[in-house]
Amino acid sequence: FVYLGEIRSEKGLRELLESFQRAKNQLHQERISMTLDLFGPTRPDFHHMFEQLLSKYGNAVTYHGYLEHTALLEELRRFSVLVLPTYFPSEGYPGVLIEAMALGLAVVTTCWRAIPEIVTHEETGLLCEPGDVQSLTACLLRVAQDAHLRGTLGQNAQERAKQFDVQVVIPRLCELYNLPLKGLPSWELPEKL
Repeated sequence: FVYLGEIRSEKGLRELLESFQRAKNQLHQERISMTLDLFGPTRPDFHHMFEQLLSKYGNAVTYHGYLEHTALLEELRRFSVLVLPTYFPSEGYPGVLIEAMALGLAVVTTCWRAIPEIVTHEETGLLCEPGDVQSLTACLLRVAQDAHLRGTLGQNAQERAKQFDVQVVIPRLCELYNLPLKGLPSWELPEKL
């Protein structure tokens, strides 16, 4: 499991660490191991609390700090599942979800604001209730215990992410707003994210 984003309370970090520990304890009995890697800058107002959380739940959790975007995308390829349990008030379309989906990762995230427009529950990922440790734990357990589900979610997510490609979105927006596509800058993305 991997979390990418700002380390702050409203991104669901408390709930994530508690849920991860609960799931890990339950899966230990089934001899399934799991790890959680966290990437992102820590908000100064959350730093002390985050250190306390890591000392409490830090078993099998690794915090890597901040990485540049290109390095982060390379790291992302090492994981099977992206977890984003956000309830950040101004959350829009989290780019990290689309990037992870484009790489074929299954996603576990919250049914929060515009996220269900990106992630379809049980098709391209699993949605849990914001701030709900029990709901998040259940989602983590499902994807950890079911390799077939993880693979299917990842494949479906990769296909869904194509709808958010700039080569698809810009022409749609131009058509919607009756703007000429000709004369707009060329949007070129790297072959591999």
